[in-house]
Order: sequence, then structure tokens, then C-alpha cells
Amino acid sequence: MAERHAGRWEVTYRTGNAAPYRARHRAVEISLASDDVDALDCALAAFEPPPSARPYVLCRQAA
Repeated sequence: MAERHAGRWEVTYRTGNAAPYRARHRAVEISLASDDVDALDCALAAFEPPPSARPYVLCRQAA
């Protein structure tokens, strides 16, 4: 599962946590956690990050 989502997500496992399966998006500041690896897999497959504004595109006001 971690290899399948490695392009977008860093997936880790932490023993002893209530939600040991964790995923951090590589491009935006979003993290997910679950106690069920299949549920996390489903969430990562369905997740689409919000569109980001491009800072170099400026809006021009009509003169």
C-alpha cells in the first residue's frame, strides 16, 4: 500500500498509537491517520488535494 501511494504520500507506521497508520501528503500540508490499513488505503486513493493558487499569476483590474 505504501509503495502504491509513494508518489503523493509518505506512509508510516507507529507502534503503540491509537491510529498507527499515518500518511503525509508530499505537496500540501495534509496528514491522515487510521487504525485500519485498508481504510487508509481507500482514503488515499480517493483523496484529491485542493487546487492551489499560482502566486506568479496576477489579476489585472480593468482600466
